[in-house]
Parts: sequence; structure tokens; C-alpha cells
Amino acid sequence: MKKTLMIIAAVIMMAGISIKSMAQVTENTDAGAKILTALSIAEDLPMHFGTMGVLAGTGGTCVVTTAGIRSATAGVTLSALAPLFSLATYTVTGEPDYTYAITLPSTITVTHTNTINTMTIGTLLAKSTSGTESHTATGTLASIVGTESFTVGGTLTVTAGQLAGVYAGTFNVTVAYN
Repeated sequence: MKKTLMIIAAVIMMAGISIKSMAQVTENTDAGAKILTALSIAEDLPMHFGTMGVLAGTGGTCVVTTAGIRSATAGVTLSALAPLFSLATYTVTGEPDYTYAITLPSTITVTHTNTINTMTIGTLLAKSTSGTESHTATGTLASIVGTESFTVGGTLTVTAGQLAGVYAGTFNVTVAYN
């Protein structure tokens, strides 16, 4: 009987060892990565509201839309004299068929050449060829070539009796993959 118990114990132990050795297996697994084409942005045309006048007692606005239409409100009158207005236009290049987001500042300040007087550009909107107009617009880079254009428009606030002269400033436009 002792011999039989020893044999049964040995069989159970061997079965246990055999189960444990089958509990661990190895699988050869793939790994990889993809590096996207770096996004780049180029300014094709700068934003310029053109030449205008303002009444001494009434301010107003000059609006340039993402469709390239310029209009004025209240005491601002538009002029056809140079410099003419231009819609900010950009070209984005990157990975074909990928989407990207456009980030605009909330406002832009332009300063008179005397560095004291300023005007503010607000209500900034962007519109990509493939997207809709928005302050937080998006676009999709074209198949094969990986490029797309977008425009930026805004509203220039002109105070009553704004000092005559040239105003200039800069602003950042950022694009990033979604």
C-alpha cells in the first residue's frame, strides 16, 4: 500500500510540474512606430486692413472676412488708396490625409509708428479649404501632396479721432496635428 501511495504521489507531482511548465509560453510580437512628416506653415499674404478714415467724433470697425470681403461700420470709411487690404493667407504642409488644428491669438495689437497709439484686432477667424470658419478651425491635408491653404480674417477697432498714420504689429498662428 505504501508503494501504491508513493506511485500516486509521484504521478500527482509530475502532473503538477507538467502543468506549471505549460503555464508559461513565449510569443514573438511585432513592434513599430511611425514618424509623421513635420508640419510647416508659410505665410502667403499678410493681414492688412488697407487704408481708411475715421470721423473725429465717431469710431467704428473695419472687418476683413475669411472670404476676403472688407467692410466698415459706424465712423470708419474705406478708401481705395494704397496700401490696399489683404486677407492673411497661409499654406500648411505635412502628412497627407491628416487633420490639423489652427490656433489664433485672442487679439492682436497694432502700434502707430510713434509707438504710443494702438488699435486692436479681435474676432479672429480662420477657414481652411476643407473646413468651416471658426476661431479654432481645423483642416485636412490633401491626399498625396499633403498641403492645404487657410485664411485668417478679423475686426480692427478704430477709436473716434484715431491718430492718422501707419500702424503695424505681428502675431503668431500655430498649426498642430489633431
